[in-house]
Amino acid sequence: MRGDHLHFRFSGAAQWALADVSVALPQGQMTAFVGPNGSGKSTLLHCLTGTWTPVQGVVTYATAPLSEWSATQRAQHIALVQQAHTAAPLLTVQEIVRLGRTPFRRLWQAWTPQDERAVQDALQVTGLADLAGRSYTALSGGQQQRVWLALALAQEPAVIFLDEPTTFLDIHYQLALLQTLQQLQRSRGLTVGIILHDLNQVLQFADQVYCLQAGRVVAAGPPAAVLQPALVQAVFGVRAETIQTPQQHAALVFY
Repeated sequence: MRGDHLHFRFSGAAQWALADVSVALPQGQMTAFVGPNGSGKSTLLHCLTGTWTPVQGVVTYATAPLSEWSATQRAQHIALVQQAHTAAPLLTVQEIVRLGRTPFRRLWQAWTPQDERAVQDALQVTGLADLAGRSYTALSGGQQQRVWLALALAQEPAVIFLDEPTTFLDIHYQLALLQTLQQLQRSRGLTVGIILHDLNQVLQFADQVYCLQAGRVVAAGPPAAVLQPALVQAVFGVRAETIQTPQQHAALVFY
């Protein structure tokens, strides 16, 4: 999947939210998007999923422009986990996750064994099988975030995008979510595009990273090569030093 020379501007805005942005998401890899608030990360994800249409440029999936796909066709291949969610108070975990099968079903169509397998698999993979009958509002923040991931996985997508999925989560739940994504990426060839604010999580989990600033890509490549102290200071305005963890991962210390 890729986006080439994407331009996007909000109605009435003087400046481009995205200006000549090109990205490629290799199949089966995790691509992270980083940058300050307002740099265009969420706008880029909305363009890549087809939620918004770029003013210029083209998003291509499976060799075809995404603009030629219907919303249903897109949802059968591409899933998006957004930052904010609302759910009817009385819905259970399983009822929410079942909504992930909507792109594959017509209103009058009976529930199929394939639908059930997809839902149960999504619940199992996200560790929610034992909570399937629980009310959504009775869950912790980390469990609620896993519900939306499970809904997306019930779509059986080839590509999944996540917009800051670790925001407001305790570190335990942040790592659990990222580890789940990494396992799915490696075991099922799932292509992941994710916005993260924690640069050390990008270094630990991502295969490649795009750094955005003021609507443009200012650096791209392997995380350890991109997230160098000079770039961190130039883009994020903080000083940093690179160290090696005992697991031989690069990590940043900020000061």
